[in-house]
Amino acid sequence: MVVACLTVTLSILATPIAWSAITPVVPGVNWPDIVFDYAGNMYGTSGSTSPGPAVLRSLVSVNTVSGSITFGAPTVYSSLVGQTYAWPWGLAFDRATGDLYVSSTDGKVFKIPSGSTTASLFSNPGGYLQWMTIVGGDLYVADQFGQRIVKINLASGSFSNFVSLSGYQFRGLTTDGTVIFATAVNGAVMTITVPGGSVTTIATIPYYPEGIDRDGLGNLYVAARGYAWQIPKTTTGYGSPFIYAGWPIRASHACKINYFLYVTDSVYQALGAVFQVDLPKAASLADIEAEINLFGSTGWISNGGVVTALLSQCGAASSAPNSNTEANIIQAMIYFLQSINPNHILATARNILLTKAKNLLTRLQAPGDPIIGYVKDSTGNGVSEVYVTLYDLANHIVAQAITDVTGFYYFADTSVMTVGETYTVKATSWPSEYSYTTANPSDGQSFTWQGATVTSIGDITLQ
Repeated sequence: MVVACLTVTLSILATPIAWSAITPVVPGVNWPDIVFDYAGNMYGTSGSTSPGPAVLRSLVSVNTVSGSITFGAPTVYSSLVGQTYAWPWGLAFDRATGDLYVSSTDGKVFKIPSGSTTASLFSNPGGYLQWMTIVGGDLYVADQFGQRIVKINLASGSFSNFVSLSGYQFRGLTTDGTVIFATAVNGAVMTITVPGGSVTTIATIPYYPEGIDRDGLGNLYVAARGYAWQIPKTTTGYGSPFIYAGWPIRASHACKINYFLYVTDSVYQALGAVFQVDLPKAASLADIEAEINLFGSTGWISNGGVVTALLSQCGAASSAPNSNTEANIIQAMIYFLQSINPNHILATARNILLTKAKNLLTRLQAPGDPIIGYVKDSTGNGVSEVYVTLYDLANHIVAQAITDVTGFYYFADTSVMTVGETYTVKATSWPSEYSYTTANPSDGQSFTWQGATVTSIGDITLQ
């Protein structure tokens, strides 16, 4: 196993600023972990609280006119009474099968098959098991006091040690489908390669980091006691972590319904609830301009000249004659944002604008002959974090991509493709609010590769 460390500067605000709106949506619960099914219904583990060891469910209701989301009162979905006398903790929902997995702090993992509410023992690797994530055909489980991550085969239930690292009490786990992101009690936030198990520390966060998740821009969110931190995704890796929202929260798990992050407060806190936190919604010039105006009006950018200069750059970029010129202007904006005196801009505002500007720049700098397209919902809005796969005629995987917050994706490396051959683009995984039973993206979009030009694929629509 290879362990690498990166030095990352920590950006801590003197007072935690709730840039995001924070709304309690399921009061009266102290769930260590939460997940969402295809329809967006919320599941939580009961921890040490009433009604004893169980998985509970809160049904979602979406107002299709206003887009507002409400969750019903939680009820017992599956009882674990008699199967474990410890705390049920982590949850993982298998999108491929609809099965739900539950870990407990006495070293057991239970399985609730799709269509059933009955939990049965699936695997018993021992230890103090907590958060989980699924990559491919394997379930990865954090064993805090065992200082390891356990790998469990979903077909057989057999287990093995995936990573063991002295001094690292692993807690939160999530994935982008290719690497695992993990937190540890010592403050480390890590990437771990799959299947190799090489560990790289990308940031250090105080205050006992626990739950972790990511948004459609690739930014990471870490819940620590008292704060939700963002680790912004950059074109070269990850930037400095900063306080995204202040709240006595503990576990975190993101549901991509209307771009919200859902977090639960600590089982040791008295505020017991699941909270809804706004996430960045776009990476467009119009969105960046709106953020600048907002920060100027609230004093987060306290210098009028800075606001004017940033808006002027937005105007120049919007009237640029081509994407290369626009990209150059956005790059200049990024340099300017990095150089602003900290007395004139709050760290949170700077990081939000940098994250969005860098995401826009990445899109503008896409190679000249990629395969590009959009995944949209039934109303024509882009859908983020959809995994899109490119197949050849023999149904072999040629390349994979993931959509950004506007639904845009591109396959940059076309060197392995043959001119004149037919290829198909399919959506192979999508956010939980879209149902596998009602969505029909599996037919995909087929095209003949001509080479040396941008190939635009017809929209893939999720219902």
